[in-house]
Amino acid sequence: RAEERERERERESLSKQNAVLLAISTRRERERASERASMSTSSIDENKIIHSPSGNSWIATIEESILAHQLVVTMFGASWSEHSKAVYDMMVQQKKLLPDVMFCKVDVDEAKEIALEMGVRIIPTVVFIQEGKEVGRIKRPSNLELLLQKTMSFVQVQ
Repeated sequence: RAEERERERERESLSKQNAVLLAISTRRERERASERASMSTSSIDENKIIHSPSGNSWIATIEESILAHQLVVTMFGASWSEHSKAVYDMMVQQKKLLPDVMFCKVDVDEAKEIALEMGVRIIPTVVFIQEGKEVGRIKRPSNLELLLQKTMSFVQVQ
């Protein structure tokens, strides 16, 4: 009888320890998930360009654009690329002219999976998305006029 009580106490103690361990691991997993979510959330810079650090955040931007019936102009580029910096500057100018268009920047080094899925082989590549579908693409646009002309062709369709 004493042995049974002792085993019961050990089981209860073990059960309490497991509950504590489960609570700790659950809390840690929530913290990790929160960190991952904050790392993968899009942000908007001072020029109103959306920065998507991951494929998930870019997809969320596309889903938002579908609901809002907005054109999304996304530049797939890299922070080390001078051409990407030049195209970003062009996008800033376009945003001033076309405030209802969503302009988005995806760093291919941070979001490799979505760049591969989108078939980006040359940076910068600008992809035009309307109603969730790719409607156009320019590889390494050379000037603002060309980029603006292409963007305007989709804005007029809306």
